[in-house]
Order: sequence, then structure tokens, then C-alpha cells
Amino acid sequence: DHTAIETVRLLLKTKVQSINKFSAIFKKMDKDGKGTLSRKEFKRLIQLTVKSNKELVDGLDVYFEALWVEVCTKKGGGGEVEVGLETVASWLF
Repeated sequence: DHTAIETVRLLLKTKVQSINKFSAIFKKMDKDGKGTLSRKEFKRLIQLTVKSNKELVDGLDVYFEALWVEVCTKKGGGGEVEVGLETVASWLF
């Protein structure tokens, strides 16, 4: 659902406000310091972002696949196993 994806993007953008703050959050999620997040880690980042919006939390499983593909598509791929900071940042900002 494109509307839900855009809502999540805007929520995340509003929460982090700047690319620097987002980088810090991303690095915290990136436990092994590879500069990428696995699909599971990225989903956790989104869950933390939308936790105040019950409707989005409930719908996350349904549209997460589409969200993941949209973010990965920024890199020119699709269904990637991991996603890098630059890729997510280009989707977000």
C-alpha cells in the first residue's frame, strides 16, 4: 500500500529530522558495523518508528515487503538481503 509506505517514510523523516541523526540511529541498529542493515534489522527500525501509530503497526507485516522493495529499488536492486545507509537515506530524504 503506497499510502502506508509514504506515511511511514514521512513519520521516519519527521522523527529523525536530519540525515546526521538518522545516521546515528542507523549505526546503532547496525550491530556488526558493516554499514548495512539486514531485512530484519530494517524492519525493527520501522517498527520503532511507527509504534505510536497502531494502524501502521498492525499493517506493517502486510506492506513491509512492498516497503522493503521500494527502499531496495533506490539502489537499483530488489529483494536485497541488506540495505545500506546511503540507500535508505536517498529513499528517506
